Amino acid sequence: MKKSTPRAKVAEGLRALVSAEDILEAARRLGALQRQRKVDLVALVESTVAAVTPMPGTQTTAFANYIALTGQKLSPSAFFERFNHAFGQLMREVASRAVQAVREAVGEDKPFNELGALLDEFTDVQVADSTCQLLQRLAADWAPSTSEARPAAFKWHALVSLKDELPVADGVTPQRTQDTRALPDEALSPGTLTFMDLGYTDTGRFLDAIEAGAHFLVRLKAQHDPKVLRVHVGKGERVRARGMR
Repeated sequence: MKKSTPRAKVAEGLRALVSAEDILEAARRLGALQRQRKVDLVALVESTVAAVTPMPGTQTTAFANYIALTGQKLSPSAFFERFNHAFGQLMREVASRAVQAVREAVGEDKPFNELGALLDEFTDVQVADSTCQLLQRLAADWAPSTSEARPAAFKWHALVSLKDELPVADGVTPQRTQDTRALPDEALSPGTLTFMDLGYTDTGRFLDAIEAGAHFLVRLKAQHDPKVLRVHVGKGERVRARGMR
């Protein structure tokens, strides 16, 4: 029996979540299905997904993955011209459907013991963060970076639920966009607890979140001078701690 390659395993896993028929239906609706005779759109989606997975053996270009999966001889120009706005919309929908399929498959069976009493107090515990990826020079006008060697980069922002370790919301911006400007709207929802890094500090937004019943934990900037109003837990003289900075 022929051994399945890492690329093939990624493709099989994606098909279990989003069928080829679903991908083609979405592609037709979004205008991403053009000249299907030249490029296998389903294989293009699978190759692109494989290129960004952490599985060893798949961390190469989407073009190399496509050739390996299909055996098709194709020029790079004919391949890369398919990466347009419509294809980007298709990939977003495929990703959303895959996440929803995983969430439905997991259901309520996944143990959340590691979160302890947090889930007794909050409807969800979430983490907001971002990561940057360098691009070729041709993208410098759309996504300028802070690197002279690689003048283009994009930043991916994600809000992940710790209940099932799946994304709640995400977005893509140029690298220079501040994290606080790209924080998904789903963050800081009433009843949730959100963990964030220093880049998401926005005093006005935090005050609105508190009024709405949201909770968050974020590092303080050096110029902040908080005042202790109440001490909920911990050892020591709680009364004496009140009013301290």
